[in-house]
Amino acid sequence: MKPVVRNVIRFAAVVAVVGWLLLLRPTGLGGPATHVIVSGASMLPTLQDGDFVVTHDRETYQVGDVVAFRVGGKHVIPRTAGGNGATGYELKGDNNPAIDPWRPTDSDIAGESRYVVAAGGRLIGGLGNPFLLPWFAGWLALFLTPSRPQGHPAP
Repeated sequence: MKPVVRNVIRFAAVVAVVGWLLLLRPTGLGGPATHVIVSGASMLPTLQDGDFVVTHDRETYQVGDVVAFRVGGKHVIPRTAGGNGATGYELKGDNNPAIDPWRPTDSDIAGESRYVVAAGGRLIGGLGNPFLLPWFAGWLALFLTPSRPQGHPAP
């Protein structure tokens, strides 16, 4: 691989890591983001099953915001349809005819949808595959391994 291409790949990797630290680092690691993989069809056509959603916390939310909060240990992603952060928001999936039974307050909500990667949850889920993860790690190591300057003999 040419040194210029390798340096561009390294620069892109550094930019990706810095971007992850600032925008995508999970709250559990001191970051601003909650990561959710959409499951089901309640938010069609806005969100599809398998979409990867990154949310960021806010002090309060407005009617129409797509938010994530926990129900039974799992994140749910509906849209706010009414209410307020003190007494609880009314929530509704875009594909549901009725208001959801939950009434989360501002402190219950993990965040508002900021970034969506269509079908990204399927890719992330695939990284847990015991065959795919080592393959991905190997390719990443190959691209990030320092190269010898051309014209110099190997030690």
